[in-house]
Amino acid sequence: KMAQRIVLQIIIDWICLLIVSVPILVFKLAGKPFKRGFFCDDESIMHPFRDSTISTVTLFVVGLGLPPVCILITEGYYVLMRKRQGEEFKYFQIGKFNIHPYVWVCYKQIGVFFFGAATSQLTTDIAKYTIGRLRPHFIDICKPNYSLVPGYTGDCTTLGYIERDICEGTDTNLMKEMRLSFMSGHASFSAYTMIYLVLYIHARWQWKGQKLLRPFLQVVILYMTYYTCLSRISDYKHHWSDVLMGFIQGLAVAVLVAQYVSDLFKKEKIWDLIERVQTTTKPHKIVAANGDAVQDGDVSTGTEVVYMTKV
Repeated sequence: KMAQRIVLQIIIDWICLLIVSVPILVFKLAGKPFKRGFFCDDESIMHPFRDSTISTVTLFVVGLGLPPVCILITEGYYVLMRKRQGEEFKYFQIGKFNIHPYVWVCYKQIGVFFFGAATSQLTTDIAKYTIGRLRPHFIDICKPNYSLVPGYTGDCTTLGYIERDICEGTDTNLMKEMRLSFMSGHASFSAYTMIYLVLYIHARWQWKGQKLLRPFLQVVILYMTYYTCLSRISDYKHHWSDVLMGFIQGLAVAVLVAQYVSDLFKKEKIWDLIERVQTTTKPHKIVAANGDAVQDGDVSTGTEVVYMTKV
C-alpha cells in the first residue's frame, strides 16, 4: 500500500508539473505578443541593443542547478548525521527496487522547487504576451519605416501614436522579443530560484557552529539576484518598473511555495515526517551477568542485568 501511494503521488506530481510547464513551451514556440503602438519621439524606447550581461543559458543553469545541488548535499548531510547517531532507515520497496528515504526526501524538495519555478515562469509569460510592453531598445530592433504611415511628411512627431506595423527589422526572434519587456523574466526567475534557496537554507541549516556561515551564504545568493536585476536595466533589456515587478513576483512565489507547498516550515521536521513510517529502531538486547542474552520481557525476578545495547 505504501508503494502504491508513493507511485500514485509521483504520477499526480508529474501531471501537475506538466500542466504548468506545457503552456510555457507553447508561449515560447507559438506565442504572439500583443502589438502595442508607439510614439516615434519616445526616448524610453530609443536605447541601443546590447547583449545580455547574464545570458539566458547562464540564468537557467545557475537557477535550476544550484538549488537542487544544495538540497542533495544538505539532505545527504542529515542522513550521515543520523547514521552516526545509530539511526537506520527502512527502504521503500517499489516493485523490485529498494528506495532509500533520502531519495524520497530529495524528490519532494526538488519537485516542489521545480513546480514553483514553472509557476513563476508561467506567471511572467502570461504578463509578457498579454501586455506586450516595448523594450528600451525597441526602435533599434524595429527599424521603423515612417513613410509607410499615411500622412507622413518627413516629421514623424506629427504622426502621433503609431499602431501600424512599420518595422523592417529582419531578425524574427528579436522582433518578437522586443515586445516582451513587462515583466522581466530574468528578474522574476532569479528572484524565485535564489530566494527559495535562501529560505531553504534558513529552514534546513540548523546545526550548531555555523553562526555566520548561513547568513553569509544567504547574502551572497541575494546579491546574485540583485546583480542580475540591475544588469537588465543597464543592458537596456527592461525598464526599471519591469525589473521591479519581476522581482516582486518571483519573491512572492518563492515565499508562497516555501510556506504553503513545501515541508520547510512545518512544525515537524522533514526527516521526522519520514521516520514515522520509514525509520526502524533496532531491537534491544539485554545481557545478563552470566553473559547470556535475554529477550525483552524474559527477565525474571532475581536476574542480574548488567547493561543494555542496541543490535
